[in-house]
Amino acid sequence: MSKYPAKPKQYEDRRKRMLEGGPLSRITPLFTMQAKLLLSAYYGSQTKAAIAMLRESFMLWRHSKYLRSLLWICDTIGWTKVYWYPETRDMIGHHQRHGRKCSGSPNCANNHCISDGIPKWFRVITRWDKI
Repeated sequence: MSKYPAKPKQYEDRRKRMLEGGPLSRITPLFTMQAKLLLSAYYGSQTKAAIAMLRESFMLWRHSKYLRSLLWICDTIGWTKVYWYPETRDMIGHHQRHGRKCSGSPNCANNHCISDGIPKWFRVITRWDKI
């Protein structure tokens, strides 16, 4: 049995109020306050809700740093390459990352071209396939 929501009745009431909306839900400060109360009902108190949000933001920050470092390693070694596509009539200029086995075409049909360009031993060590 999960320990959340800590206050089930209060949580369900607030959740219904937010989902049903109404004219007051279009006012941003009121909607923000309802979301704050919903989270405090879910976690049991505002302090626990704040700690959970800080924990989640730290985990997301750490995960993004980890992914950026993996991509930097792959770019440096040459397993992936970032191609620049200039601006055309139909498309704004942008960068796109492709694997070493990919042609680098902007119309690349392989959704896994980056993973295919990285050696299996590196994917196993870094748990690339689980990300």
